[in-house]
Amino acid sequence: MRMPSYLSHPAVLALILFLSLTIGLAAQSASPPRDAAFFEDSPAWKPLFDGHGLGAWRFLHDKEIDPRFWRVENGLLRTLPGGPWGADIITRDTFNNFAFCAEWKVAPGGNSGILYNVREDQWRGQTTLPGRVRNAELAMAGGILLGLVLLFLRRGFLKLDLVRGLVLGLLVAGVAHFAGPFLKLLAYDHYMRNWKAAGLEMQISDDGHFTGSLEDAIHSDGALYDIFAPTSIEGRPAGEWNESCIMVDGQIVEHWMNGVRILRYRMDSPEFAQAVARSNYRSIAGITRKQPMRVAVQNHDGQETWFRKLRVRRF
Repeated sequence: MRMPSYLSHPAVLALILFLSLTIGLAAQSASPPRDAAFFEDSPAWKPLFDGHGLGAWRFLHDKEIDPRFWRVENGLLRTLPGGPWGADIITRDTFNNFAFCAEWKVAPGGNSGILYNVREDQWRGQTTLPGRVRNAELAMAGGILLGLVLLFLRRGFLKLDLVRGLVLGLLVAGVAHFAGPFLKLLAYDHYMRNWKAAGLEMQISDDGHFTGSLEDAIHSDGALYDIFAPTSIEGRPAGEWNESCIMVDGQIVEHWMNGVRILRYRMDSPEFAQAVARSNYRSIAGITRKQPMRVAVQNHDGQETWFRKLRVRRF
């Protein structure tokens, strides 16, 4: 059979060659489908915690890990209540396409998380908390100024010692009442900037007793916290060991819990961008954009959580 004459045209032949190469490269780069066997032990996994040291980890902004917050004991990594809001650890290395797994257990009512796509120059609440601090500063300054004006303005009933004493008492009481919450707000602002990781979080919790899980599925065990709920609840009760795994392959992200895939989404999808815009993470610039990423493990307010077998697999 003779080839049709139009197929022998150089432009057509070039187009056919281009399409063939494109399809071939796409087929080679496409990831094979993965199942629970992918997460089983193999030489492809690199340990990030071997039960002895934390050389693969650090605190944010290149700070060394403070033993007041984390301790290695009996081959396990344990969180400690070393500060009012805990302190997160973060991997020294960055990863592009990878899987990360950790085995963990929590105390009754416990709450923690594994974070990825972490940004050290961002922090959750960075747009709302400074505004709250500024408003508190303005309110306190305004109250003090008004009190001083009334105190030193000697006109009419303001001349009376009784009235002036009342104004002074209200001024002192107001400062005393608001100073504590204001200083705590300042401390929280500083703490979040320096000790708490900002990233997408796979939730870890005791679903049977953790208030957040009971109130909303997007805060339940295995959820992409405050963004997507898991398709099923596979976590075990407090005190029992669980395994959480995160897989990032191109724009596709999967959450696995105890050998079951419970969430799958695309970072470049409109659904993801819309869900983030409704969440507590909307203030973190670029959180929906994939980058070479670090993984963080959360110390949530010093609540007791134990970890073991932290490992990563690049592909």
